[in-house]
Amino acid sequence: MPFALGTGRASLAALQANAPAGGTVDWCLNAGGLLLARPADRPVYPFTCDATFGSAALGDITAAVVSGRLPFRAGVVAALNGLGLGDCGLYIDDEATVAEALDRLLAGLGIFWKVRADGTVDARRVAWGTPAASFAAWQRHAPSRQQIILPTARRQLGWAANNRVHGEGELARILLATDLAYADGTPIEALKPAEPDADVTATATPSLDALPGLSLQADHLGVLSAGQLPKTVQATRRRGTENVSATTAWSLEVVNCSASISAAGLISITEVSATGRITVISERDGVELRGSFDVVVQRAPPPASGGSGGTTASTSSFTSPPGGSVWTDVTGDLTITIGSGGQASLAAPLEFFPNITFPANGFYTYPAELRWRRETSPGVWATVGTAAIQTSEAAVDMDLGSIIASWNGAITCNRTATGLTAGSTQKFRLQARAAQSNFLFGTASATGS
Repeated sequence: MPFALGTGRASLAALQANAPAGGTVDWCLNAGGLLLARPADRPVYPFTCDATFGSAALGDITAAVVSGRLPFRAGVVAALNGLGLGDCGLYIDDEATVAEALDRLLAGLGIFWKVRADGTVDARRVAWGTPAASFAAWQRHAPSRQQIILPTARRQLGWAANNRVHGEGELARILLATDLAYADGTPIEALKPAEPDADVTATATPSLDALPGLSLQADHLGVLSAGQLPKTVQATRRRGTENVSATTAWSLEVVNCSASISAAGLISITEVSATGRITVISERDGVELRGSFDVVVQRAPPPASGGSGGTTASTSSFTSPPGGSVWTDVTGDLTITIGSGGQASLAAPLEFFPNITFPANGFYTYPAELRWRRETSPGVWATVGTAAIQTSEAAVDMDLGSIIASWNGAITCNRTATGLTAGSTQKFRLQARAAQSNFLFGTASATGS
């Protein structure tokens, strides 16, 4: 479904604070030049955009590429715009570095660029100037083309290698062990005595200690108990038996949680939305080692009954939705008695994973939606509150038809039905909708109170 162009907002905060008109999409530009869009209605299918904005001159497009990173040297943008070329455009279908983008824009025009010592980007065009000398008439007889050299930023010139075999008499001298040393000045002789058949890798083999799993306690709605966060886990890199964690470069890949890692390998976990996974990446001496551990959220069972005469019904058995835009019942009826408070608490903190055949190669993500329904009269059902979307998508990494890594998605739909008659019997159902069929895991419950 196409959206009409709505209102341009001054900032992300303004974009979030103002709802777009029906059938339109509002937008803003962030500090890095990134276009952010907010449609009036949540798209069911992937949301795409064909966008043009501002000047299409070469200099302005090139300046946008480095915007927020490095400025151009004064006068460069105007000089590039002054070349009198046609409209310029740049399309990145996946991702590219700033250097790759600049090469695509400039290299075909005989323009080379560099980063200057003062932190600015300079760009120059190769052009023919006044020759340093001319050939005399007698030098121009029967000229012919020998070789074409294309304009480049740098070219190495030199003579062809001389591979003539020298005779013994031509050797200037014989090198002795005392003449040889390493780059740091350590002489070869300092390595004596030699050890025959020595295992030279035994004391230098890199390794990463096994990482312990982490278990966190939560209530039946998935809300973490007090004192569960933050948590810390120490990652340790070794060279042989030596602990080299403090001189290792560390980074993380996280799923369903927020975490950081210090320069010494201490992992700090500050937020967890559902059961997730943390992958630790360590790099030292040109060797990358990885280790992973699970962060498991242990949910308590739902309460046995509601307050003041209410009862509870729950289920952990779900039907897989077929996939598409149609809402499908994924549970049977949950029948409860309403307590004196005249309301029902509905909870569905679930995880999901696609029930499909995956493509052979690539990284894929899958969303999902949930909503609660109540039978208002025999055979008539109404939605309780609004639908909920996933807090994290299911994901799978495929290579040659095999799953390299996969992650469950997380979705929570907790709602409260009010205005119900105390002591009445009420029926509730959970429905799901997703572009692809999904397996659902967890417990859905309805409690009268």
